[in-house]
Amino acid sequence: LIRLGLVQPVSTTFDGMPTIGNGSLNGPVRGGGVPLNLTGWGFGIVDLTPQVAVLPTPCEYTRWTAASSMACRVPALTPGDVARGRDMAVSVAPYRIGRRNASFSFDGPLLVNVGYPLSDCEAN
Repeated sequence: LIRLGLVQPVSTTFDGMPTIGNGSLNGPVRGGGVPLNLTGWGFGIVDLTPQVAVLPTPCEYTRWTAASSMACRVPALTPGDVARGRDMAVSVAPYRIGRRNASFSFDGPLLVNVGYPLSDCEAN
């Protein structure tokens, strides 16, 4: 008879809590577009169907590529929400959530100048 007892649980799936690395994180106001590539660590050594959110809205999809990188399709900006300084969160498994505060900004149209063509002006 052979007995095997573990004193501590062994984890071969994770190495620390998920952490979103430094860098510029932004996406289009309408959402979608080119996937946002996230780098960091602790995303799991296998694909565990992670979830990324531009809080409070989850990304349209998230794709795990490695323990240190994943991609997500950014959700659309909800009317009335703040476009800059949004928090991001990545969840790899229940209770394994990493957060990076005020790290995401939506790109939006930029109004540079408002003018009227001369043909639309009336002269008195």
